[in-house]
Amino acid sequence: MIKSKEQLRREAKGKLLQEFGRLEIDINTVAAALKELEHDIKNAETIEVNAREQNILAGMRRDMLMIKADVHRIRKTLL
Repeated sequence: MIKSKEQLRREAKGKLLQEFGRLEIDINTVAAALKELEHDIKNAETIEVNAREQNILAGMRRDMLMIKADVHRIRKTLL
């Protein structure tokens, strides 16, 4: 069967639209994965900042305990 130019154009257009539909789905999948990755990176950065803050606070607590011990020792010596 011989197809007309118009029929060939419609078939080509249909195939192109089908391919673009697949590409759109793939693009949306990639975009969703990138958004999820961005969220994971932000969470990791928050965890890292919190860990750094906890380390700083732990260091400050150690320093305060050492100072407290020094003060206690000095008071004992003076009394």
